[in-house]
Amino acid sequence: MVSRSQHGFHKPKELRRFYEPLGVLHELTMKGASKPRSIFSTSARGISIMQRRRDFVDAIAYIGAYRKGCEIAVAVERRPDALFVRVAGTAEIDKIVVPFLNNLLPQLSIILKHSAGDIKDDLNDKILVHLSDMVLDFGQEKIFAHYMKILQHIAPICLADMITDLNEADRDNLNFKAWFQDNFYKNGAPLLQEHMKPLARECLNAQQSGMFDLLREFTYQGHKHVTYFEKFYKQLRKLSLTIDMTSQLLESTISLRQDLANEMVARSLPSSPSLPIPLLPRKLSVEGIANRMFSNSSKRNDFLQKLQQIAPPGLSKTLVHYSQTVLTQVHPELLVMNYFDALSDGGFIDENDKYIGCTKPSCYLCHLFISYHPARYSSLSSNSKICLNWRLPDISREEYNAMARVENQKSILQQLINTIRNQLEEKVKNEWILQPHCAESEIEWMLPVDDDTFDYSPQPSSPQLTPASPIVSTGLITPRFDIDFNDASGSGTDGDQDAEDVVLFKGRGRF
Repeated sequence: MVSRSQHGFHKPKELRRFYEPLGVLHELTMKGASKPRSIFSTSARGISIMQRRRDFVDAIAYIGAYRKGCEIAVAVERRPDALFVRVAGTAEIDKIVVPFLNNLLPQLSIILKHSAGDIKDDLNDKILVHLSDMVLDFGQEKIFAHYMKILQHIAPICLADMITDLNEADRDNLNFKAWFQDNFYKNGAPLLQEHMKPLARECLNAQQSGMFDLLREFTYQGHKHVTYFEKFYKQLRKLSLTIDMTSQLLESTISLRQDLANEMVARSLPSSPSLPIPLLPRKLSVEGIANRMFSNSSKRNDFLQKLQQIAPPGLSKTLVHYSQTVLTQVHPELLVMNYFDALSDGGFIDENDKYIGCTKPSCYLCHLFISYHPARYSSLSSNSKICLNWRLPDISREEYNAMARVENQKSILQQLINTIRNQLEEKVKNEWILQPHCAESEIEWMLPVDDDTFDYSPQPSSPQLTPASPIVSTGLITPRFDIDFNDASGSGTDGDQDAEDVVLFKGRGRF
């Protein structure tokens, strides 16, 4: 048996104090709308070298995410004789993404052999076509997924609206429908994945001509299908976004001629094993969670009273379900951060701007972790999603400056606990204010007692696991369990002793 000290430096109680309120907050916010940012770091021309460095890694991150659901984080590491493009992700990085990037990056080095003045007009266009051909071939699976979403779920509704009650002023609608039929079908049949390259180029031309702008006319408040037209516009843009990002990659490469003078090589970072979320099913009553959140009985009771009125039915059983099914991973941007934290030499291409390019906006917890990190990494945009499959980066004794990093992480964890508790308290208060205040006798859903029974009423429907970031099971590590009967530290006021704890978070920090 392997001792706990070799596998974890966070006490089980500390981890539960984070994940328990996180689970409740997830349930209260999982239907909330998110506002993802554009992948473009900026829309301005003639921008700073710092911004061009960000554009470079943003473009690689988007291009490297070759299929829908694949998320990638990228940073450039400077060494004396080479530049390493460090890539972390949720898919097959080693077998698919890294080999592709190591075919693409030499093409950028060849471009830099031309002087800046030579790369103009016709030559620039030829280079862009050559690069975008490579990128479109690589990413056609993702483009095809966007195409099928338009064809099956969005276009039928929007096109029907556009041709209803046509008059002379609606000729643009007819032209758009004809364009759609000509380009989204071949001989009356849907396109195949191999047809995505010409479709992407045609969508780029249509977007540049302003053809898609007429879709905005159907996004006014009160239109019954306004959300469909918003999605229609965004999905059409996604079909050509790969070419846009290739153009961004080319422009930023030319601007960073001095930075990128050395050979560029892509290298993957190991993904994290999938590990169970550190929650104990028998302690997941909301009353027990509230007891551990508040040492002040008055605040605890006030919180419970409000939560009783606004919580979804079967909340405790849903949390128990999560404790038995959710697997956690270190998200790609934190894998990149953890790599740079462990470096004894080398560093970012710009140490004044420790920026990590990502395929998508970071989740809420990654955004907080980066904000609280003492190394002052550049803040990333967030989609504000609460991800239950999230965890802190793993640290190994063999890594550089490991113990100091452990202390940093403990400080970050405490800040995360405080923030999530405050967010949950604020969420409950705001939701309660919006509720009609009924008498206690009228409340159908009752708070369960913090015992070891799960016969709560009413019975919930089968909860579904819906983490915002894909859970990827590596198949490399089977989670094991440690039992620690000696850890009784923690707050003396919550009565939640660790003598019965089962440590689920194996692999936390290999000490």
